[in-house]
Amino acid sequence: MQRLKKIVKGIRDFFPIHLLLSHFKYNIIVLIYWVLLFSIINGYFGQSFGLQFLFLSPEYLGESSFLSFLLLGFGLGGFIMAFHTYSYIRIGPKYPFIATLSRPFFKFCINNSLLPGIFIFNLAYNIFMLQKRQEFIESTELLVFVVSFVAGCLLFISIAFLYFFPTNKDLFKITGKRAEDFVDKTSNIKSTLHRKEKWYSDFLDDLKIDEKIINFITGKTPQNVLQKHYLKLYKLGEGPYYCFYTPYHLCHFEVPNTVARAVLFDDATITPIGAPEVEVIAIAKKDLKAGEKIDGIGHYMTYGECENSDVVEAEQLLPLGVAEGCILTRDIKKDEALTYNDVEVPKGRIIDDLLRKQREHFGTQVGHTQNKRVPVSNG
Repeated sequence: MQRLKKIVKGIRDFFPIHLLLSHFKYNIIVLIYWVLLFSIINGYFGQSFGLQFLFLSPEYLGESSFLSFLLLGFGLGGFIMAFHTYSYIRIGPKYPFIATLSRPFFKFCINNSLLPGIFIFNLAYNIFMLQKRQEFIESTELLVFVVSFVAGCLLFISIAFLYFFPTNKDLFKITGKRAEDFVDKTSNIKSTLHRKEKWYSDFLDDLKIDEKIINFITGKTPQNVLQKHYLKLYKLGEGPYYCFYTPYHLCHFEVPNTVARAVLFDDATITPIGAPEVEVIAIAKKDLKAGEKIDGIGHYMTYGECENSDVVEAEQLLPLGVAEGCILTRDIKKDEALTYNDVEVPKGRIIDDLLRKQREHFGTQVGHTQNKRVPVSNG
């Protein structure tokens, strides 16, 4: 079992696999195009219209020839490069360590070629089987067709890289210094292909801080000038300290993503390190009257402020998450903090039981409530 977990972890840390999974999170629309293409060439979509024969038996000037397969491959090569380019723009910034590599786009394309490679192999196999079984093409001519198709793909990709190589400059060349002056001599792409270390290890080594801090809290100034350039480019400021954050919350997307990351990547969104240090307490938004029932978070009666946990315990301040549904036992002025002495807490609530267990676990005192009940105000 331990060996199996190690194998699964090794596959998960393999950067091409990680990129493929990232497409499901950040690039789902492009994956739909790939699903459509796979469906067509395997006869699951458009078979009644003969769509698959546009790929399996293409014609040029009325006949299937090495030229027609060459043009098919050339067109597919264009689609593959469009896929790489869009993916680099869409997903590349999610992996800042790529910026530490020379020719980052080229090496990104190599690692991003898992899906195109599977498609090319699938299409070449289907071409071979259809031409042999239905068209009765001789083996020599059939080999020419398949080679022409693959050559067409490589031709377009080569032309594209001939364009990108001169323009895909890295900062080391611009400054007259080489990557070896700044980073370890071990190539990220080499370590990725051989899976001797995690794909992000060089990036973490450059920053010299803990992996969890990189992902969730702060990072100090990287010595690598290229990383500093990109941190500034992506609006993280001048340094020397950077905050890695997501400035929005889309709960209906993030909840399933959080569950998936926990299962697939062993990546906990929030991991407590011990007893609470800070709590959010309830503050009156307006003058409140005795007998009123406190409404929910974000409504009209209360707002939240952070306070140290020891102060919350000592003054018996009322947590914002507990305040909803409580009944006031005295008048409260605007911007005054609520305490357990100011309210009557409804009985039988799960949140109160969980909070009591949490405080008992960490040895803190549970907030007490008044036994006196006050009628709810009609105001």
